[in-house]
Amino acid sequence: ATKIGKTRNLELFSKQVLDLFMSGN
Repeated sequence: ATKIGKTRNLELFSKQVLDLFMSGN
């Protein structure tokens, strides 16, 4: 469960960063 949660969190983080990057660009 912890492993899945960690991966899911990382996915959300990556999505947020990508959104910020696209907005910044």
